[in-house]
Amino acid sequence: ATAPDAVALDGEGENSPFTTALLTHISQPGLEVRQLMTSVRNQVMEDTGGQQVPWDHSSLRGPFYFHPPAPEASDRPSDETLGQQATISPLGRPMEAAPSVIEVSYWEGIQRIDTPAEKIAALRRYLERFPDGNFVELAEIQIASLEATATAPTDEAERDRPYRVESATATPIATPPPVDPVAAEASLGLGRSDRRTVQRALTLLGFDTRGVDGVIGPNSRTAIVAYQRARSLQPASGYLMPEHHAYLMEEAAGLLAAFQEEQRRIQESRQGNSCQWANDGECDESRYYGNVTGACPAGTDSNDCRGLQLRSSGEMAGNSCQWAFDGECDEPGIGTGVCAAGTDAADCRRGGGGGGGDAFNSCQWAYDGECDEPGIGTGACPVGTDAADCRR
Repeated sequence: ATAPDAVALDGEGENSPFTTALLTHISQPGLEVRQLMTSVRNQVMEDTGGQQVPWDHSSLRGPFYFHPPAPEASDRPSDETLGQQATISPLGRPMEAAPSVIEVSYWEGIQRIDTPAEKIAALRRYLERFPDGNFVELAEIQIASLEATATAPTDEAERDRPYRVESATATPIATPPPVDPVAAEASLGLGRSDRRTVQRALTLLGFDTRGVDGVIGPNSRTAIVAYQRARSLQPASGYLMPEHHAYLMEEAAGLLAAFQEEQRRIQESRQGNSCQWANDGECDESRYYGNVTGACPAGTDSNDCRGLQLRSSGEMAGNSCQWAFDGECDEPGIGTGVCAAGTDAADCRRGGGGGGGDAFNSCQWAYDGECDEPGIGTGACPVGTDAADCRR
């Protein structure tokens, strides 16, 4: 789907850009597979603005077609009903050529057959064509269900049917036509986010869809039919009827809410902990009292610093450098220089700064580049306490 070491895009539509392009070109008759991949690659690059480049590596020794230029009649489905439905046609090519595409199309076409006898026959042909297919289990379930319905006793059951003939002279009430599961699910109009929610709900209830990606594939269909059978929802076709969807969402509402709350807590715990030393058990922000390292900027090691006393805003004035309060002057010219001037006042000015520690520079404003003694400077410091700035 994309170049080596690259990530394929999901896209914003029903399918990814690669799947969309593949489905567009794969049914073109007479298109050799290498020509097909070239067409797919060009469309994907155009649709993604060059962000995704499908890649192929082949050891083919001859031409290969998904849809040969002149398919043999024997390659076409023989069933008259299936032949009338373009959506399930094998597209005139051998079934083994592209099993994933053909099988899904074939299966969905079977689901549109209304007559039980024809549907059973089509399901049996599916099992013959795809003995290891993705829908084998569903096919067997549907055959058993249809056969059981066809052979069910009609005496007492007939009296309980809502659509029955009251007497020999009564006007028969028409039996409603069978519901098409594929069309019923399509009527829900589920977007990709909605399909992710369905997969999440099934998984939380113990029916694993093998991934939450918004793509309802064979694994999700198997999970749906297992859920339908466990909850006695009919038909157990692997397709969600509107009432099945409503039942699922109501049953999983609490679990989905708990999952979302957990995700919210995880997201919050990640905020304020962007430092590489976060969550190592040691507070690395210098704005807290205690045995802190100052290795992290303010607000990036919240979890480790939780519970420690925060220095007051007055004390933090002139000490905004992350290395403040570490006992070493870090301002340029008088210290290591890793902090900007005026951002490590506690280490550079109180007690002498620069490691000097002499009484002649004990003013808190010593070493700021400005004389602060009275008469010769600003007067903010007592006489003899700003020697470095007033006498150098």
